[in-house]
Amino acid sequence: MMRWLLLANLMLAGCHSETPRSGTTQITEAAKVVAETDAQRLTRFNTRRTATTPSDLPAPWRRLLKTLDARALKVGHKMWSYQTDWRGGRHISLKLRLFGLDTPVAERAHAALAKLGLPQLSEPLQEQRIEAGLISWSLSIDRVVAPEGAQRETQLDLSWTRQPKPRKKEPGACRKPHPVPAPDLIPRWLNKTTEKRSTRRRIISELKTTTKRVKARMQMLYHNGFAHDENVGQLTEAAKRAGLVHTRGSGPKQVWTHTDGRRMSLRPVREVHDMGCTIRGPVLEIKWRGPKETGSKR
Repeated sequence: MMRWLLLANLMLAGCHSETPRSGTTQITEAAKVVAETDAQRLTRFNTRRTATTPSDLPAPWRRLLKTLDARALKVGHKMWSYQTDWRGGRHISLKLRLFGLDTPVAERAHAALAKLGLPQLSEPLQEQRIEAGLISWSLSIDRVVAPEGAQRETQLDLSWTRQPKPRKKEPGACRKPHPVPAPDLIPRWLNKTTEKRSTRRRIISELKTTTKRVKARMQMLYHNGFAHDENVGQLTEAAKRAGLVHTRGSGPKQVWTHTDGRRMSLRPVREVHDMGCTIRGPVLEIKWRGPKETGSKR
């Protein structure tokens, strides 16, 4: 795999690239990239392995990827619950690659990002970090070194967060907060053993996909210790049936693995995110790692 090197005021002799817009950084993968033709760089871009796009990513964000014809290197999607705001909170992060001349690519990216309704999006496109009420977002732009006037890859790192609307009254005890859906792409048995019950709620759901694998994280809030212990037993039994083997630990702190790279880990959680209420019952964190090479080629 090609290594990335940040370029700091260093230009390869005789190989200048189009001047980047304000607020961008140039990057280089290898010296040979500079000597490639536009067609060779396009072929490399088109055959680049991409991360799987979660189906539960909000529709505007999935449309963004299609509109940009981007190669997703990383996709992150996190949701968390809140006692009085049924939407809870949401965080989305994308690392994307686009191909073409700098100016047309920046214009295309700006037009697509504008459809997301990002507050205070600047024109022309540039690096930004914005906080506007419950919404915060940031954008960084990097470019691969190439000869002047050549088409090249541009990388966009976009992060977006919506915080839940805070309650005005003093927080009470967490009764039955609105549960969040399971992370996409986790196995069915893990989804089933963490689904909503009268004695448990999924309060955090997070998925990260890369060109190599899928990783997920969940936190479960239980009504009492009995419900907690019961679910730990259900999780370990389901993992065993799925072919995973107990590697270490006991009780609420265990690790189960498979030779193909799958991994489930459990651990108790002491500090819980702000849910607009006071946590009374135990909380368990469940981490899942899928097998390697879950990304696809376009």
